Amino acid sequence: MLSGRFPYALVMKVSSSEPRDVLQSERTCLTFIRFSTSLFFVALGVVLNFKLHTSSDDKDGGGDEPSKGFSNYSFFVAMVLMSLAVITLIVSGIDYFVTIKRYAKHKIKTYNFNNLTTIFCVTSIIITLLGINISLIVDQYIKES
Repeated sequence: MLSGRFPYALVMKVSSSEPRDVLQSERTCLTFIRFSTSLFFVALGVVLNFKLHTSSDDKDGGGDEPSKGFSNYSFFVAMVLMSLAVITLIVSGIDYFVTIKRYAKHKIKTYNFNNLTTIFCVTSIIITLLGINISLIVDQYIKES
C-alpha cells in the first residue's frame, strides 16, 4: 500500500476545508514544478543560442548563416535562469512537505503567512526575471545601434 511508504498517513474527514487545502497545496507544488521546467528550457535555449528565423533575417541576407557566437552575457543569463529553476524546485518541494506535515499534525494556520521563505523566494524570482528582461531589451538596443 502506498500510504505506508509515504512519510505521513493522511486520512482526513471531510468536516473542514483541510482536504481541499491539501489538494490546493499539491496543485501549487505542481505549478511550481511546471514553472521550474519552463525556466530550465528557456535557459537551455539561451545556452544553445536558439533563434527564430524571421522575415527580417532574410533582409540582411543572413537568414541561413550560423550565429556569431556565444557571449558571456548569454552564459550569465542562462546560469541565472538555471539556478532559478533549481531554487524553485527546492523551495516548492520543501514548502509542500512542510505544509503536508502541518496538516498531518493539525497545526495549520490559515489566517497568516505559513512560510515567509516561499514569499521571499517568489518575489526574488519575479524581480530577477524582470531585471533579465530589461537587460535583454537594453542589450538588443545596444546591438542595433
